Amino acid sequence: MKFSYLFKQARVVLTVCTLAFAGVFCGKTIPVQEMSEARLQLEAAEQEEAPQHSPQNYEQARDALLSAHKSLGEEDYDDARVSAVQATDLAIAAREQAAPLMMADRQAKASEALEAADEAYAEVLAAQDFAAAKSLYSEGEQAKAAAAEKGDSSELLEDRMAVLTDYNTAGRKFTDAATAAERAKNMSLAQKGDMLDSLDGIRSNLKKAEAWGAGDDEVNELAAARATLSQAEKEINAGELKKANGTMQEAETLSKALLAKVAAQHAQKKLAEATAAVKKADGDFAAVNTENNRKDEEARDILETINAQLTAAKEARDSAESYYNRDNAQQSISESEDAIRLSQIIFEQHNLLAAAQKRDPGEIGEGGDDTDAEGDANADEKPEGWREYTVVRKSPADCLWCIAKRTEIYGNGRLWNRIYQANKAKIKNPNRIYPGQRLWIPPKSGDLTRPEPAIKEEEEVEVEASEEESTLMEKVEEKIDEALEEAEDDSMDSADSEEQPAESVE
Repeated sequence: MKFSYLFKQARVVLTVCTLAFAGVFCGKTIPVQEMSEARLQLEAAEQEEAPQHSPQNYEQARDALLSAHKSLGEEDYDDARVSAVQATDLAIAAREQAAPLMMADRQAKASEALEAADEAYAEVLAAQDFAAAKSLYSEGEQAKAAAAEKGDSSELLEDRMAVLTDYNTAGRKFTDAATAAERAKNMSLAQKGDMLDSLDGIRSNLKKAEAWGAGDDEVNELAAARATLSQAEKEINAGELKKANGTMQEAETLSKALLAKVAAQHAQKKLAEATAAVKKADGDFAAVNTENNRKDEEARDILETINAQLTAAKEARDSAESYYNRDNAQQSISESEDAIRLSQIIFEQHNLLAAAQKRDPGEIGEGGDDTDAEGDANADEKPEGWREYTVVRKSPADCLWCIAKRTEIYGNGRLWNRIYQANKAKIKNPNRIYPGQRLWIPPKSGDLTRPEPAIKEEEEVEVEASEEESTLMEKVEEKIDEALEEAEDDSMDSADSEEQPAESVE
């Protein structure tokens, strides 16, 4: 459009120069200004969509300008001047009819674009572009109002041109507003995935509420919350993000209310289970805390672990009761579940030690002679830069991230994976560690392979046990892993092991 306009302007100048040259030599007055003005007004009318909105005036203006050119060729300059003036008047009339309609079309498109952006929740999700679109639309309305105020109050050409200028300004502002609104809408719709992901928290609440008895006692409330959640998902997929936001808030309110309604009764039930589980775990520990087991190094280590777990289980049970008495049902449930989980781990270890007690005390560790004991001691030697850490139960909960974040360890939680990689043999799931578990802490940087202590040639012994045989401690750890995996399957919590392992010791 710009190059076409420049080309036309150049042609006008060339025509004017030619006519002026001819006028000088022929001694006649040529209507140069009139012809130029008629051409400019026709071009403006075309830009204002006069062929569409005012076809009759536009066609008559073109015919009049062609007639002026014809008269000019016949050297009938007076008739050419009359035709040029007539073309100008008709072109201006076409503009005055077309400009308001053109502006109205562009305003309608801008209004539609703003409505679509608002529906996509651009006011929040693309605030800057949406605000710019609204501002441009407002400026367009101001220019439109200025044109309407001047209206037909004056017949002066200057005033009429000012009105047309206002209409053009308004049309341009509305076009820019539509562009900004479209950009805001697209930016908002690009965040549909994030909104869909945010529904997961509501789903988790409803799943937990159902597990806590809502599926039996609060059927209607559960169905209503799920229907609202489903509606929110449909609205998001349809791009109705503003409406979806309100529906999501309603679904979240319903899910939280339902969860709170069933939590108290479930908390009471889980507290009773935790109390019974811890009582049994206490008895299990007493049954294997025998003199023979305390004499064996490996069994003694397991007893220390069980004792730490029992202490943690009792703390969790007491904490659950405390939260329950303070009407914090959900936290009470979490503590009760932790106490039950730890009690189950103690039960698995108790079974292994109880079975070992029936054998010769010297065989409790699957080969308890002095040379093996010395080998175990060598295996526990700390290579340079390495250290040992015993998992504890505390608040906040102990986890690999928390351990790595400790000042005396790395001071950076993001290095938790170094601890995990160095202890893969004893950590099957980085989200599940337990009180009393002993972990190797490698240096902050460097190789993660723990070097084995050198064994002098004269001290080497031949191990008769099969490679398939496991020590009692290894069997204990296997049982613990199985118990943790079962607890994880039953858990309602989700963990992101890609970035930060979940707090597993609560």
